[in-house]
Amino acid sequence: MNPQRRAFNVQDAVDTGRSTQTMPRLVNATPKLNVYLANAPRPLRGTMRKLILTLCLSLMAAIPAVAADKQYTASAPTVTLKPGANGTAVLTVKPMAGMHFNKEFPAKFTVEATAFAKSAKDALTAKAGDVKVTGNDGVVTIPLQGLAAGSGPLTVTGNFSVCSAEQCYMLRGEKLTVQVAVK
Repeated sequence: MNPQRRAFNVQDAVDTGRSTQTMPRLVNATPKLNVYLANAPRPLRGTMRKLILTLCLSLMAAIPAVAADKQYTASAPTVTLKPGANGTAVLTVKPMAGMHFNKEFPAKFTVEATAFAKSAKDALTAKAGDVKVTGNDGVVTIPLQGLAAGSGPLTVTGNFSVCSAEQCYMLRGEKLTVQVAVK
């Protein structure tokens, strides 16, 4: 006899004109199978869902904390200009301890114009000599032009890299600021 038929106590259907298929009868299956079905563990779906949800939420909570740790600080002294006059801002990107500004990365900075000042150049790059490495720091020289009286921050968007002995961080779209006063 077929092992499946013996395990499930399968019998051929009686020809009643309705069906000629084999029909399993699980009610009086072998005693071992009845014991297994009666004592089978319930799935831990509810517990597993809670565990996975807790794990995902804790990982998502950790992401902003990691992103908030910057590998550098940026600073620039306030620049004072007269309307129509030209001047220069010097923005220094200082990597954290044990790191350095990557001089091999093609650093690029752009300055968003405001109503009171704008950059005289569209893009500031290392290739053009606007970005230099001094020690471990990156120094960006920004040529500015005063437009009208006013003061506030100029937003400088930078793509650059800082490195430690083990790895480099490519930073893209970093928003930095330079304070400008046009009087």
